[in-house]
Amino acid sequence: MAPSKINEAIEELADLLETIHAFTEYHGSSIQEVEQVRNRKAAERGVLKKRCF
Repeated sequence: MAPSKINEAIEELADLLETIHAFTEYHGSSIQEVEQVRNRKAAERGVLKKRCF
């Protein structure tokens, strides 16, 4: 991937992360709690690292 495309992707990921932080706060939770749930689900169901979206 070209450096400019990588930078664009990182910018978009930062926007998504900001949205996740806002939703988390709105629902009275924390990023730590979301990460705990994500880790549990990954252990139960696997992760998306193989690009099987």
